[in-house]
Parts: sequence; C-alpha cells; structure tokens
Amino acid sequence: MKNDINSALLELILPQGILDYFKIVDFEQSDSGQYVYDKNLTIYLEEKDVIPEEYKTFRYKNSVLWSRA
Repeated sequence: MKNDINSALLELILPQGILDYFKIVDFEQSDSGQYVYDKNLTIYLEEKDVIPEEYKTFRYKNSVLWSRA
C-alpha cells in the first residue's frame, strides 16, 4: 500500500506523459549534508518496450557513423 502512495506522489513530480514510456523502478531520498533543509530525491526509471504511435510505421537501419583508419 505504501509503495502505491509513493508512486502516485512521484507521478505528480515527473513530466506529464513520461510514464507512458517509462516505469518507476525505485527512488531514494537522502540528505545532501550541506544545509538543514537541502534534500535529494533520486528517481530510477526503466524504459518500457513501447513504440510511440507516430513512429510505428518507420523502419530503422543500423549504420556505422565512423570508420577506423
């Protein structure tokens, strides 16, 4: 239950639409140790295997961008 509440709060912080392509894996809250009210929040995201609608018709090809001399 607590994890659901935390995820719901993190969704408010992240840009709208980012969770369509990423999922929240974990987060850490820590003190920076410099100031009394200075805290850090690190959010870990994992990319979903979802192709946006506007790119589904494109075909991708790997190519080498540099050559070794």
